[in-house]
Amino acid sequence: MKSDALRLIFNAFIYWVWRSRNDYIFKRSSMNVRGVVRSVLKDVKTKLHSIEYKMEPGPERNFLIETWNIYIKEVVPTVRHCQWRKPSQGKFALNTDGTLQAGRGGWAAVIRDSNGEVIAASKGASQHTTIAAIELQGLELATRHHIRHIQAQTDSTNVLSFLQPGHKPPWELKHMLRRIKRKA
Repeated sequence: MKSDALRLIFNAFIYWVWRSRNDYIFKRSSMNVRGVVRSVLKDVKTKLHSIEYKMEPGPERNFLIETWNIYIKEVVPTVRHCQWRKPSQGKFALNTDGTLQAGRGGWAAVIRDSNGEVIAASKGASQHTTIAAIELQGLELATRHHIRHIQAQTDSTNVLSFLQPGHKPPWELKHMLRRIKRKA
C-alpha cells in the first residue's frame, strides 16, 4: 500500500511537471509549485480511493488512513496449525508446499527421517505457472539428495495423484515426474 502511494506520487509528479512545462511553452500559462503539489495530491488521493485495500491492524494502516483519508479494510491474520506426520521406520517424510501469486511462484521443502531429524531443506523461486508444477519442484529435493523411500506430504492432492500408478498427469509435468520417479 505504501509503495503504491509512493509510485503514484512519483508518476503524478512527473506528469504535472511535464504538463506545467508544456502549458508554459505552448499556452504561456504557468502553475506555481503549490499548484503542482495540490494537483499531484488530488490525483493520488483519487486513485487511492478507487482501490480496495486490505491490511492487518497496526500503525502503518492507521497512518495511511489518516494521511490519505481512505478506507482500508481490516484483515485479521489467521493462524493455521500444521502437524508433521512421522514416517514409517526406515523411511523419510518430505513436506513440500508451493505458492503462486501475481504470476510469481515459490516453493519450500524439508526432508526428515523417522526420528524427526532434518536431513535436507530447500526453497526457491519458480518459473512454473501452476501450483502442481511448483510443488513438484519441492519433491525434486529428494532426488538431488539421492534419498529413496520417501513419503510425500503435501496439501496438493493433484501432486499426490500424479505419483500414483496409472494416473495421467498433464503433459507439461511428465518430464519432471519421470525424473522424480526414476530417482525415487
